[in-house]
Amino acid sequence: MANAPAGDDVTFGPIGVGDFVYSPRISNNTNNTHDERCKFYMITDSTKMIENLYVRNAIRDARVNLPPEKLGEFNREYSIVCYNGKTLIARSPPDRNRPVEFMAAKVFLEFHCTSDNKLIVEREEEALNGDGSIYWKKKIETKDSAAEWLQHSLAKRYYDVEFVPGDAGELATQSTFNLWRGWPVGLKPEGDCSLWKALLLDLCRGDHVVYKWTFDWFADIIQNPNRKPGSALVFCRDVGGRGGDALVEFLGMLVGQAHYFEVTGGHQLTSAYDRLMQSLLVVVDLAVWVRNKTAGDILKCMVTDEKSYMGNNTATYMRTVFFSNDSCVVPLDRKCPRYICLYTSGIYRDDFAFFELLREQMLGEQNGLGSLFHELSTANLSSWDAQSPPIPFG
Repeated sequence: MANAPAGDDVTFGPIGVGDFVYSPRISNNTNNTHDERCKFYMITDSTKMIENLYVRNAIRDARVNLPPEKLGEFNREYSIVCYNGKTLIARSPPDRNRPVEFMAAKVFLEFHCTSDNKLIVEREEEALNGDGSIYWKKKIETKDSAAEWLQHSLAKRYYDVEFVPGDAGELATQSTFNLWRGWPVGLKPEGDCSLWKALLLDLCRGDHVVYKWTFDWFADIIQNPNRKPGSALVFCRDVGGRGGDALVEFLGMLVGQAHYFEVTGGHQLTSAYDRLMQSLLVVVDLAVWVRNKTAGDILKCMVTDEKSYMGNNTATYMRTVFFSNDSCVVPLDRKCPRYICLYTSGIYRDDFAFFELLREQMLGEQNGLGSLFHELSTANLSSWDAQSPPIPFG
């Protein structure tokens, strides 16, 4: 057997049993687990893997062909993950306000199938002589850098997907892909958010005790993002209004748009799992419960349980807020109450000047957004109990 070309890594580094290799050339046999749709292969027998020339050449090609700068470019934005029994590509957009997106390997390759991602390479690969001996032969090929990245041993790979928000995210293991995108940066504590608090007081019908409990409910999102309070807020309006939209709009800016999800109606709450899995605050506007028991049970689990309703072992930490003009908003259960129903006064409902001043205060020189984040993150929650609101559960 001739010597390997200079710079070629024939030890195969960390690739071994349990690793995934992307290559349509790898044969399907009993020693490798084969996913035909994505053309991923999980190596289950390292000895057979090394003996398979196609595998050896596929791994060697990726290491030799893909320039380091291209490897870094893909690794900054993409990761190969195992999620819910499938091998997918996770895209982390450069804008941290955007949520993580999942796609199949085929979609990833189609998206990157451009002339800029083509590589012209001259390489040497192992081949068999007629007598069974191995020799090296030269070959010039056009390679797709995206496909080369998929089979590169230094491509980012994770064997689990979790959402671990806040400081607890630092505890996530290296083999786990964390969906947490971080808190917004650059917020200063000095400022004035008095109009936002006035709006919340109005939504609590001017009751200062209810206002304080509700304010602490929102503060718990910032201070304890990795646990659920086991309760949800329901704002009931006799007529339509802008108050609720404005209230949660600025809260969404605080938790980050990547972890804020707003839907109209409740049907998306039982289907948009990938989006809900990475949300801290979910807002349902114009919510109406149509007395569907199955949907009602799922909704109850969504409010209180971290894992069961998702259908997998991935924890969720979403807090849910409902706004509705209807009299039947959520399924009530006196034996196991979950919902705090608040009836708004609507003082600012048609006060357009107030909402203009609110937006100016929160986003302008008064730094209301930074002030609100500071007040929520420093609120004293030692005596606050999510299960003991000052008004009865709905």
